[in-house]
Amino acid sequence: MVCSIYIKPASPNLNGKVERSHLTDKREFYQLLNYKGDVDLEAKLAEWEAFYNYHRHMVA
Repeated sequence: MVCSIYIKPASPNLNGKVERSHLTDKREFYQLLNYKGDVDLEAKLAEWEAFYNYHRHMVA
């Protein structure tokens, strides 16, 4: 299940992090998808999150 978490209005220090996260998600997850339904999407999201959190080289 995908949950949304909202940031406080007028929070520029948080907004940059959110926008960067959206860009990373778009480039590294959504553009690579070839899914056939919500069940498959949730499985691919879980797999990608594990890769992102534990195996991906951080480029900071």
